Amino acid sequence: MKAFKLVQWGQPGQYVDVPKPEPGPGDVLIRMKAAGLCRSDLAMVDSQPGSAPYANSIDAGFVLGHENAGFVARVGRAVADLRVGEAVVVHHMRRCGACEH
Repeated sequence: MKAFKLVQWGQPGQYVDVPKPEPGPGDVLIRMKAAGLCRSDLAMVDSQPGSAPYANSIDAGFVLGHENAGFVARVGRAVADLRVGEAVVVHHMRRCGACEH
């Protein structure tokens, strides 16, 4: 499958072939239909090797875009609240999952 990755700091992102991931027990595989690149993604692309706040704490080689929407393609065996084919959006902010916040 294709992914838009930051291969090297200070270089434009590239479409590259990556293996299709297998969801773990609590994971969901999403067939992406839309992915947004926001200002933080652009700041990452512009970062020079070793510079703060990104390139000094994250290794290059990751997939860009964290404002995504698509459909559930597969679910892990412990996932009980999503079904294959269900429309989803990805929210990158961490939370505990036990409260409304």
